[in-house]
Amino acid sequence: MPYQRTVEEVTDYENVPTGRLEAIKLTGDPNIPRGEYTWIAPDIGHGGFLRVADEWNFRGARVVRSAGHIAGRGFREGESILCGDQYTPSQLIMVSHDRLAQFWEGFGHISYYQRVDLDALLRYTG
Repeated sequence: MPYQRTVEEVTDYENVPTGRLEAIKLTGDPNIPRGEYTWIAPDIGHGGFLRVADEWNFRGARVVRSAGHIAGRGFREGESILCGDQYTPSQLIMVSHDRLAQFWEGFGHISYYQRVDLDALLRYTG
């Protein structure tokens, strides 16, 4: 059975994470090029706190406000008006120190992000 956190653990004033968290595209895609923000969570501390997740796969995780970056095909820096570049409300689910999930509210979609140990990865590719 996975470890389940208590409400106190994710809302405790002494141990709560703080600051801004940004996800930046490394490879890009037809809608958002590399180097652009995928999403931004402006405050992962008390100011951005929404709730403690109760869904079975996220139970006990801290959920904070975030904004997901969306744009039409062909978006490039400086051409945002033509391609509908905008930020949409979303929720960042802080599953663990190594795993995040981004819930895109308008799409009903969840994207997952896993921390990668680059040193370990390079040992096997070099």
